[in-house]
Amino acid sequence: MNKWEILNHAETACYQEEREVLVRGDRRWITALHYAFQDDNYLYLAMDYCVGGDLLTLLGKFGDHIPEEMAQFYLAEIVMAIDSVHKLGYVHRDIKPDNILLTADGHVKLGDFGSCLRLQEDGMVHSSLAVGTPDYLSPEILRALESREGYGPECDWWALGICAFEMLFGSTPFYAESLPETYGKILHFQEHFEFPPLAAAVSAEGRSLIQGLICEPQERLGAGGALDFWGHPFFSGVHWATLHHCTPPYQPTVSNGTDTSNFDVVDDCLSRMEALSGMRGSQPAGAHLAFVGYSYMATGETKDCSRDTVMSTDKQQSGDSEGLIRDNLLTESVSEELPKPFEHHLVLSKGPAGHVHGDDTDLDAAMTMELHRQLQEAEQRSRGLEEEIRQLQGELESLRARRLTELNIHEPHLFLPAHRLDATGDGKLAPPACHYPLVIRLHRHLLLFHRVWRPGVTGESYLLVCAAGVELQAWSRQQSAELS
Repeated sequence: MNKWEILNHAETACYQEEREVLVRGDRRWITALHYAFQDDNYLYLAMDYCVGGDLLTLLGKFGDHIPEEMAQFYLAEIVMAIDSVHKLGYVHRDIKPDNILLTADGHVKLGDFGSCLRLQEDGMVHSSLAVGTPDYLSPEILRALESREGYGPECDWWALGICAFEMLFGSTPFYAESLPETYGKILHFQEHFEFPPLAAAVSAEGRSLIQGLICEPQERLGAGGALDFWGHPFFSGVHWATLHHCTPPYQPTVSNGTDTSNFDVVDDCLSRMEALSGMRGSQPAGAHLAFVGYSYMATGETKDCSRDTVMSTDKQQSGDSEGLIRDNLLTESVSEELPKPFEHHLVLSKGPAGHVHGDDTDLDAAMTMELHRQLQEAEQRSRGLEEEIRQLQGELESLRARRLTELNIHEPHLFLPAHRLDATGDGKLAPPACHYPLVIRLHRHLLLFHRVWRPGVTGESYLLVCAAGVELQAWSRQQSAELS
């Protein structure tokens, strides 16, 4: 990423957010970051290469839409990926098939976090820029262009609904020949959203899912995170807890670890960009300060098996068994694959009455116990933080008291006459526009004074005193005696 471009477009550059999500994110669902570094001109992110391609290319292989059984699997994994980003406190803002990557064994990895923003304390992001891809933008993002109001993570679930529509019907629902027309359709989606004539080929459950996503934010699925989708009829039979270990419905054809055949490669994707080193005459002072702390190196604890997946792909070419990639994935413990509140529910299924069941455990009761435990831990951490704050406040008061004893502060009403420091050097006395309480240190140095304005005086004078502290101290004592 070109530093000069980032500095010129600082209002839309989310390079720090992108790095943070990649460093802290759940590597089951997002691209794994190994290194972040920089030179004079560029920022670099070294991530795993998802040799299986992307969802857009996969849709092209199937004639722009895929069978509903395949869509169910990919949408379920995308749900988990989006939810993992939201749990970090970020909004992706650019969910689309191009950014849904596939590993060598066909599982989903969410990529391209260059539009990510952190949620603020009110649970929303505040941006007046339409960042993202037009066909997938939610109406609340477009409304924010004029209203200056914030929007929440619901915008990512809207984009998921557009992706679901595209997977099942082969096109986006609000496509138009021009951007203004597309934006108009999205803003007034109630009037323009409809299923195409072939909608009968898609199940009622599939249409229900799409309608639950392409709607107003307050009605949209996803407000409760991934859990909103666990009980939806469209995902009946999905084993959410072990989803990452399931066999994908499509196995990408991969010849080696650097195969690019599963991508529609754009020749000009590496365009020539302006370098900072070539702009030294106009380069702003401190240009590189914005990128301090950007570097990162993954440790052994943060690395997952994804690198081994690529290595295993190369071994397949040498005659190794076809199950090497899957075996590498299965070396991870199942408990590490689960969201924290649900890690005890290894297999989930949809019951005949439409209720979600867990093996030998009632989901609602277990969730309640887990949330109660987390609440107790949070309260304990809160009490610890309050005690730490009280200790720090005591230390701060102690330091302030010690500082005051070190300073030789004299009578607060003692003032020195003010003189104008005139450029002409005439040295004329100026009206006493401001006075300076004198604070004297025991050592020789430059004395700085806090200016106090007198009511009704419009003139301004400046006083600069530089003298020996001991001499001034003796003088101030004499003045204090005279005043008393």
